[in-house]
Amino acid sequence: PTGSTEPVKFKSIRCSLSTYPYDERGRFICSDELLNKAWEISQWTVRLCSEDTFVDCPFEQAFWVGDARNEGLFSYMAFGDYRLARRSLLLAGESLQRSPLVESQVPSGWENTLTTWSLLWTIACEEYYRFSGDRAFLEEIYPAVKKQNSNIRDLYLNEQGLFEIQAWNLLDWAPMDTPSAGVVAHTNMWLVEAFQRGAKIARALGENDDASSAEEQAAALRSAINRHLWSDDKQAYLDCIHEDGTPSDTFSQQTQTVAYLCDIVPLDKRELFERYLTDVPEDWVKVRSPFMMAFTFEALEKAGDIDSILRLIRQWWGMMIRNGATSCWETFDRNWENRWPTRSHCHAWSAAPVFALPAYVLGVQPIEPGFAKFVLHPNLCDLEFASGVVPTSHGDIEVDLRKTNDGTIVKFSVPRGTTAVVGDVEYGTGIHR
Repeated sequence: PTGSTEPVKFKSIRCSLSTYPYDERGRFICSDELLNKAWEISQWTVRLCSEDTFVDCPFEQAFWVGDARNEGLFSYMAFGDYRLARRSLLLAGESLQRSPLVESQVPSGWENTLTTWSLLWTIACEEYYRFSGDRAFLEEIYPAVKKQNSNIRDLYLNEQGLFEIQAWNLLDWAPMDTPSAGVVAHTNMWLVEAFQRGAKIARALGENDDASSAEEQAAALRSAINRHLWSDDKQAYLDCIHEDGTPSDTFSQQTQTVAYLCDIVPLDKRELFERYLTDVPEDWVKVRSPFMMAFTFEALEKAGDIDSILRLIRQWWGMMIRNGATSCWETFDRNWENRWPTRSHCHAWSAAPVFALPAYVLGVQPIEPGFAKFVLHPNLCDLEFASGVVPTSHGDIEVDLRKTNDGTIVKFSVPRGTTAVVGDVEYGTGIHR
């Protein structure tokens, strides 16, 4: 009873686990047990943060639209399931009925715009089609994609041709200079990518005039970014231009990573920016969350540096595992707001290894929608072996990589109705070695 000072004896404690009903299809195992554990806790975290939508964590249980972009990719590789991502993307698009941009979390009584989350939604729509091959979804979502890109073009491009909006401009839990008003560099860069992804969707649907217009908008914005947000002195992009027109004196690894990932960087500076992915000046803001680290992994893969991806997984997810983690933490910085060691101990935006290891080590990624044609570009790096299963709507792609004295033996399966591209050679249905 309440107020009693007598000891209470518990006879039993039970916990009911209720998550989205994924099938356990994806798999990854290699010669490094730490990487295996990182993959396992990442897959488990995605499951724990999947309900009737993707959610950020089991405690808050909010469908944050930007988080869900990464969670979608992770779920494709971990489980080969597309239904939850489809529902989440369509639900997010409905918020355009009351807001010019897709809102930060839906459904919600809070009409909030988190700019990057809105742009990641467009990017996620194109990726969903690329991984699933679901053309019906593309036809259903395209009016919303077109509406958001048109709203931005008509309402939020300033006299310099830059994206300027009063909104929450978060990218990472880090001291970047990303004010709620003014021109924020990373949101402009993400918008270039969103225009490009909108163009891809339009072309897939035969809307070629829309596609050409979106590509022109992307090119114009890219030029404006390089004209107004570049610092010759720092050889980098500044974080923002403040509302009063003064340039920021803050430079961040995050902004440079997004610039490289979204093809903002001119060709003659690409090598410099590839160094920034892992090595930046001491006074710059560094990556502070596994969410942002997922974009670092994408940029490193683009640069062909898979070794650095494995090193960063061992460093940061290894830190979680060494501290007893069984799911992925929200942040890296142990002193973030004095909450050691992290804000949340189970956050699916942090489950990047479940995607990175099969996509970048096994090297399996779609070329044509739904994996009708896929690339197999294995990268064992310092591993002795790696094997796994990448689930697709056509069936499972099984890959086994083994180092020998004579090189690497690659054995892989090609599901019926698909084609694998290995180097310059195409392989049809069956098992190949």
